[in-house]
Amino acid sequence: MSKKQVHQLLIDGKTILFIYLNHYHKKLIMFSQINCFLSIFVNIIISSLMKITLCLLVFLFISISNSNSQSIEINSLANRNRFYCLSSSTDNDYSSKYNYAVGLCFNDIKIFSQTFKFTLKYDYYRGTINVYDGMMGGGDGVYLDLKKNTLSLGIYPFNYKFNNLNLNFGGDFNYSFHENITGEATSFHGLNSKSYPINNRYTKLNFGLAGNLSYSILLKNNLYLNPQFSAFIGLTNEFKNIPNHTKSFRQYLGIGLIKKLEQKLN
Repeated sequence: MSKKQVHQLLIDGKTILFIYLNHYHKKLIMFSQINCFLSIFVNIIISSLMKITLCLLVFLFISISNSNSQSIEINSLANRNRFYCLSSSTDNDYSSKYNYAVGLCFNDIKIFSQTFKFTLKYDYYRGTINVYDGMMGGGDGVYLDLKKNTLSLGIYPFNYKFNNLNLNFGGDFNYSFHENITGEATSFHGLNSKSYPINNRYTKLNFGLAGNLSYSILLKNNLYLNPQFSAFIGLTNEFKNIPNHTKSFRQYLGIGLIKKLEQKLN
């Protein structure tokens, strides 16, 4: 085989390889676009299903509560939120913030001989975090200030009464329907540093343990004043893509108004 034929063969080989790589690159771009579209579509479907499920749960909750509850309470609460992380190798700095919540409670609901308390609450809370994960040579840091508007559904299966003193223990499911987050994420490597936006670093759904302590004071005609203290300990993460597992601990102090309902005779 002559040098000219070898040279032509190499040219043909490069041309074929270029055509193949170009075709493969186009397929990768197409696959990436399809994957991006599917990801957006799936997220929209999941978000819609979560909202529909939450609406159905709220409707079912109100329907059951209205038909079986012995008393209804409305309350207004001041809250204190502080983010926390029990186990972390990072340097954390959390700041407490105060805001408010309002709620609707259905007490002494009998379901299969078990007494429940159900709560529906609008909760506006806020907190700041400043975390750093790394060594002297580099690492990742995040500073952010988060404000959340949530709808909370509480289920309390453990309820105790001592004269006018009430103790309730259960869990709260929280769905965040509006958020405002500011701050930045920074990556350090030697003398170089880069800053990144922190959009969508929060989670929409959260769950935690909850407890309530209240004392009912009779006003008149089955109407009670109900000063109370309650607490929420988050078990799920409040953020994503942050160097540690940050959760929320909230305390509430407020007052409620309870109306005892007349029971219908069968």
